[in-house]
Amino acid sequence: VAVAKMTRDMSDVAPGSPDNRTDGHAQSKQRGQPEDGSGKYEALGGRPSCKVVMIAAVLAAVTVLAVVLFFPGDASKTLRLVVPPPLPDNDTKSKGGQQKGGPPVPLPGRCDSASVPKESKCTGCPPMYEGKLCASTTRYNDRTKGACGCGRVDPVPDDWWTLTNYTAALNCINLDPERPLLSWCPAGCGGCFQLCSTGGTTSGKPGVTKSGRCRTFTVTNRCGDGYKQYPEWCSNELTWQQCQDNPALCSNKGSTNKFGYPAHFDLQDFHLQVSKELGWDNAEVTFEEVACGGWQSSAAACPSCAQRNLS
Repeated sequence: VAVAKMTRDMSDVAPGSPDNRTDGHAQSKQRGQPEDGSGKYEALGGRPSCKVVMIAAVLAAVTVLAVVLFFPGDASKTLRLVVPPPLPDNDTKSKGGQQKGGPPVPLPGRCDSASVPKESKCTGCPPMYEGKLCASTTRYNDRTKGACGCGRVDPVPDDWWTLTNYTAALNCINLDPERPLLSWCPAGCGGCFQLCSTGGTTSGKPGVTKSGRCRTFTVTNRCGDGYKQYPEWCSNELTWQQCQDNPALCSNKGSTNKFGYPAHFDLQDFHLQVSKELGWDNAEVTFEEVACGGWQSSAAACPSCAQRNLS
């Protein structure tokens, strides 16, 4: 753009205007104005304009950025426009794991939890393996009657059935969803679950627990570790059924236990039936509720809670 020579006629400036000041303040110098104070602008032709150069540089940078964002790949090859694919109709993250025309499905990834298992074969949220829900396990030795009152005396004899057979303490929200804080004769006493090892472990030695070993455990005790307090083995705030029905809610931290499982079984190991016979070291397992035949002759099994739960 050519800039014409301009001549300012100082006599035309009205008295009192900024250009007619005589108070000694320096007047602002216009771009191209000579230093001799003649009031005439010099021509800018033949010299590059800084503003034009700057604008051109910005436009070039924007063009390069647009090419990088919308045309990925080698610039020396044919450029192609990448259009992101539309989200599928069964987007589980936005629809809470609900497929159209089908039951809820697990969300990808793991449920949000304070810790991560050392070795896990289960995937999704809630975690599943070969079509079954997964749970964490630990083991303990306890000769008391337990929360289900299984014994005529306390402590029970070494040969009492709760110590010699496969029994377990179940996390409190699954043991009694309506009264998870109830520590004596909760509703789920006497239930039976088939547990099968996946080959994974939460906190044991990886590679020790073999996969495919299954046993049926009877629930004789309660585990309330961490419930409504802090992330722990039994701190789950949702039942396994609620997790299965609403994977999006299950994925929130606190819905599952500290390792992201919707259930936890603390296994009685008084006679090393878990650690030695099964070879389980805090094994990751699948679980499903099964019939257990009245848990060893009704009232004789757990007399303290028999009338309440088995009548």
